[in-house]
Amino acid sequence: MKTTITIFALAVALFTAQAQDPSIIWQKTIGGSDTDFSTVFQTTNDGGYILGGYSTSNISGEKTENSNGAIDIWIVKIDGSGNIQWQNTIGGSGDDFLISLQQTTDGGYIVGAGSDSNISGDKTENSRGGLDYWILKLDASGNITWQKTYGGNQPEFDTYIVETADGGYFVGGYSDSDVNGDKTVPSNGQRDFWALKLDASGNIVWQKSIGGSLVDRPQAAFQTSDGGYIIGGFSNSPISGDKTENTRGGNDYWIVKLDENGLVEWNRTYGGNDSDVLRDMIQLNNGGFLVAGYSKSNISGDKSENSQGDYDGWILKLDGSGNLDWQNTIGGSGIDYPRDIQQLADGAFMLACWSNSNISGDKTENSNGGYDFWLLRLNTDGSIVSQNSIGGSADESGSYILPTTDGNFVMFCSSDSNISGDKTENSRGLDDYWIFKTTPAVLGISQNNFGVSLTAYPNPTTGKFTINLGESFAESTVHITNLLGQAVSTTHYKNAQLLDVEINGAAGLYLATVTTSEGKRTTIKITKQ
Repeated sequence: MKTTITIFALAVALFTAQAQDPSIIWQKTIGGSDTDFSTVFQTTNDGGYILGGYSTSNISGEKTENSNGAIDIWIVKIDGSGNIQWQNTIGGSGDDFLISLQQTTDGGYIVGAGSDSNISGDKTENSRGGLDYWILKLDASGNITWQKTYGGNQPEFDTYIVETADGGYFVGGYSDSDVNGDKTVPSNGQRDFWALKLDASGNIVWQKSIGGSLVDRPQAAFQTSDGGYIIGGFSNSPISGDKTENTRGGNDYWIVKLDENGLVEWNRTYGGNDSDVLRDMIQLNNGGFLVAGYSKSNISGDKSENSQGDYDGWILKLDGSGNLDWQNTIGGSGIDYPRDIQQLADGAFMLACWSNSNISGDKTENSNGGYDFWLLRLNTDGSIVSQNSIGGSADESGSYILPTTDGNFVMFCSSDSNISGDKTENSRGLDDYWIFKTTPAVLGISQNNFGVSLTAYPNPTTGKFTINLGESFAESTVHITNLLGQAVSTTHYKNAQLLDVEINGAAGLYLATVTTSEGKRTTIKITKQ
């Protein structure tokens, strides 16, 4: 599928090439003098947000505590306007990576991390051998109430943890260890999914090692609506161990569904002839799943579209049994990495990526410089409704998005850009946390009352394109302007659903404003090549 449309509610008079996107309500740069990289972002029950990642910064900028060692966890709690309420630097003398974080029903937080620190700093247990799972329970102010280290004599990492309906926790990560330390189940190969069910105090209730003969690495794990669990990741294992399908070529997406006791109900492999890496997965309102990752595969195996360039986004919609409903390959000529997906109240999807592609393939805007936060809204069939590239002159990466209760969006990523493009504050050092709130106009949906049925194609265009209104209207008008607000053309249509339009002008960006006699209106940004 390739329906590409960008709908922008954009005041032309406010447009300048180096101005902040007018949809941004506020933005904050939060960091120290070294590297602060985004890995988690969640809403909190007080209307604020909890965000974090890993940091090598000492006291500087917004950072109020020195590093405990090499790499530490850095968690920041902000209010609904982006003001810091509290922060905590957590770590030992080694490397400590924040992987997952969730607010718990008691108002505190559960943290999933990877650590190779021995007893030092905040760490109260020695490493079992290299990286281990490090689980911490925090109170509502970010103070540690308990912590546990779990592992064997080889690395354990990718510690994705969620609170479960019984008040305990479920952890999905990987382990390279055989039976030793806390690991009581043998490995199936080089690296397996290692699932732990914990009680409310962090004691192990059961554990499972799930994998094939080679490398299996998870990137998402959560409890499903039926009380079981699901782990999604990538694998290069052939049929072996728990893996019932051969690799398609290189890494493939691999998803494993467990029952409430950790027994495998089904597992599915999805991929093409190159590398396919799953990065996020959510359960949908209908019990199915939406999966996002990046792929270099062309048409082959399960992949129905060629790569647009290097890595592209590869989005899959699955039913509750893992059967493929639809897929879309989304990208430009460069590198496009999806990181976060959300389902909106109307059933549509939001996809947060980071991309260094210029106008090409599905990408309708050039990069601001390096990688940008590339935001897309997808229809319920996976087709692109609208998109926006947000960033400064350097790199924005590790992108996350949350819809807010007031109908807006809050986005979080890492940035090393100074004031430039959409960025209004300089970097504190290397990468910083960058958080910003926008109106729906970031994707133009505030002026679009046609709904998600309206499409425009091809976009980019060489001059001629078609607008599909989704239904026929007695009278409709398309008014084309350039970004200086100068009129280019006005065309009227009667009893039409498909509007054929031509831009007679130089290559560049144009705004096509569609109105109907029934009061429908939207503004579409069109790129002429």
